[in-house]
Amino acid sequence: MPVSMRILEQGIDAMQAGSPAEGARLIRIALKTGMLEPDMQAIGFVWLAEVETTPAQKRARYQQALAADRASAEAKARLN
Repeated sequence: MPVSMRILEQGIDAMQAGSPAEGARLIRIALKTGMLEPDMQAIGFVWLAEVETTPAQKRARYQQALAADRASAEAKARLN
């Protein structure tokens, strides 16, 4: 498994375990590598939306998800 994918998974695990700041930090690192497949990038952006505090910030993350992967059903559903 590529390192960037492992970091993304660790970030999601941290968020699910109740450490949103650490999870978001790891997800940002994974996204910055530029090595994630488009669908995995979209998942990362959807998870980052969870730590945003305003609707505008959340919407921006969902739009980033769709920019990464136009087929992201999760991002489309959350934007609607």
